[in-house]
Amino acid sequence: MSIIKTKVINDSKDKFIKIRFSANDDFYGYQQEIDNLTEITSEDLINPVEDGEMRRFKVEYNTQLNFFFYWRFFGSGSNSDNFIAASFSPNEINKSLNFFNSFFILDVYDTFDPNIQTKIATTYLTKLGTEPNYGINSTDNQFQYIYIPESFLNRENDGFLTGYVKFSFYNAKTGKIGLFYDNAKTTDTTPNKDYLQISLDLDNRTWKISEGTQPYNVYEYPDDNANTNKVNDTFDTFDNKKQTYPDGETFINDGTYSTW
Repeated sequence: MSIIKTKVINDSKDKFIKIRFSANDDFYGYQQEIDNLTEITSEDLINPVEDGEMRRFKVEYNTQLNFFFYWRFFGSGSNSDNFIAASFSPNEINKSLNFFNSFFILDVYDTFDPNIQTKIATTYLTKLGTEPNYGINSTDNQFQYIYIPESFLNRENDGFLTGYVKFSFYNAKTGKIGLFYDNAKTTDTTPNKDYLQISLDLDNRTWKISEGTQPYNVYEYPDDNANTNKVNDTFDTFDNKKQTYPDGETFINDGTYSTW
């Protein structure tokens, strides 16, 4: 324990005595004490930052995943496993910027209950191909790997963890996000309908869909679905228009350009 001695002279004058910032017995200098106090106070006021370290999990075996878009026509609608149902014309598929800028989204949650769930990971499928049917077993498919944070893996139970994946699609042509549900759970009235359960093998660092049978068919909700509208109301859209430049080469004082 460090001791600071100060001699006080009794001469009837005001005295100023310096008192250490903390009562710790550590051999800190004054700046170290300030830094230590600041760090402790910060942790008391806000949640500590979680470690962002991730671990990569590879799909365990070939998994066939088929997306069926909701197609509305003549006042009714149905689901079809092609991009034409997603509003793309045959000439736009694999040819237009709207198609190339569209992508599927895979979100991983710790539970299917939206009231208490935490999103664990997100990955994207931007290589769409000509049909929305994918065999997830090669490096060409971006869904092959899922990156899981260490903070979730620390819940390890006998080497396996359960997660829940949810699929959606961002359509760059319409500027909307479409939500999908597991067609095998069509009659399910709980939020579980929107998810596929997965199992994470912590020893081998692999993942697999642990319910149902292949192929896994996920269907898009109608565009007037309440959950779909809720998601699309959370972000703003804008017209990404190309800038039009003036024809002239010489700037005039009135703000115009001239060709001479």
